[in-house]
Formats: sequence, C-alpha cells, structure tokens
Amino acid sequence: MIIELENLAYSLESDISYVSGSTHMRQKLDIYRPLNPKGGCLPVVMYFHGGGWEFGNKEGGFKRISEVLDTGFIFISVAYRLVEDATWPAPIDDCVAALNYVKEHVAGIDTSNIALWGSSAGAHLACLLAGGCRSEQPVNVKCVVNYCAPVTVDLFVDSLAGEERKSSPVMKLLGGDHDETSTMAKEATVTRWVKSGYPQTLIVHGDQDETVPLIQSQILHDEIASVGSEVELYIAKNSPHRVDSVQVTDKVREFLTKNLGQ
Repeated sequence: MIIELENLAYSLESDISYVSGSTHMRQKLDIYRPLNPKGGCLPVVMYFHGGGWEFGNKEGGFKRISEVLDTGFIFISVAYRLVEDATWPAPIDDCVAALNYVKEHVAGIDTSNIALWGSSAGAHLACLLAGGCRSEQPVNVKCVVNYCAPVTVDLFVDSLAGEERKSSPVMKLLGGDHDETSTMAKEATVTRWVKSGYPQTLIVHGDQDETVPLIQSQILHDEIASVGSEVELYIAKNSPHRVDSVQVTDKVREFLTKNLGQ
C-alpha cells in the first residue's frame, strides 16, 4: 500500500506479527517506509498509542506519525495487548518483543538510531521500555518522546480507595486487588527505571490536563535530570490531555531530527 501526503510518498506494511507464532491481533505492528530514502539505513521511530491501557490501536497512531513524515525516517506503529485480553505485565512485554523484533528483523533500519514515542498510556510503556523494564538485553535507544505519561503508578495505587480503586484504569492494568498488586505497581512505575544512561527525553504535557496531572511530567523531568541525562519539559499552553498543536509538532520534529542524525 502506498500513502501520499502532500509531496511525501510512503509505503505501508501492515499487520506484521512481532511475536513468533502469535495470531493475536494486538501483537502486530505497521511499518511506514519512505519510497525515496536519502540512502543507506534509516533511523526508526516506534510509536505506542494511548488509551488508558484499555482502548486505542496502532492505526490511530498514524495521526501522530503523519505530522512528521517529512523527516524521512521509518515509522513503526505498535499495538499491544489491552486489559481486556491480558493485564500487567503483558503490555510492556509486548513492547519489549516489538523492539527486539524491529532490531532483528526489519530491513533497512539503523539500529543505533531508534527513537521511542508514545502518548499517555503508550508514553508510560515507551518510558518503561527506555529504562529496560522487563528486558533481558540492553535496550540501547537513542531518545524518547513522551506525551503526558502517568509515571508514579505505585503512589497512585496507594492513594486509591473504595469505588475509585475498583474502576481506575491503573488498577485494571494491574489486574485489580490481589497479593501482587503492590509489587506490580512498583514495577510499572517509570521513575524506578530511570538510571544513569537513560536516553535523552522530550516530555510534552498540557497545562490543562485533567486526566494525567502535569506534576507527573515534572516529577519525571527532575528524576531524569538527577541521573545526568538530558531532558526537556515542554508545557503546552491551554492544552488538555491530548496535546495537539503546530508548536508541539514542530518541537517533536526538531527533537527527532537533532537526535536521530538526519
């Protein structure tokens, strides 16, 4: 399939299974590849969709990807199992498997130039992946773009009670209340995976976000800075949870282009 946007032409390879032998519709990815590359192996940007770990799909990720196709990178939109199919750690295990598949099996990519990009729940998974959560081998990604990720899962779980605790998307991610809830919440907390060598990160968060408080990104910014990694927090003015503006797109394009060497 060929996709044309203005003067850009990309091929689409869709529904590629990244888990050997799996037929699960969520364990698949789409590859957007420029038809006229500049030459040689290209940087790759992997995008993880949002939706509170309950909703969303890889096709929805194309809206974000399409805004920066002019960079000439290879873009990969990743689906992962949602809570209706499997709870923690299934989503992050899928993201680890997707990254490993891309490095080992996708032709024409520069494996030293990989960026991770996610929105909300997808950003939570991208940030965990960047820190090596549940990965048995070095992740070695170049940079991360994080749109309003929830990061302190452990503290959030501790703050919940009553009906709110039962209905919370975070509790659904963890499979509800059980003997391992606290342990899982700690493992799913992004700040616990931030250590020396964490990839350079751009954090984008709306100042009117009522879904994930801005303080979450401020906490993550300070944690990344404390380990000596480069990090920038871009606060989108008058923006709700879905950050969507020309200024944000320009910021992301600049960040990716600078860090992926194109």
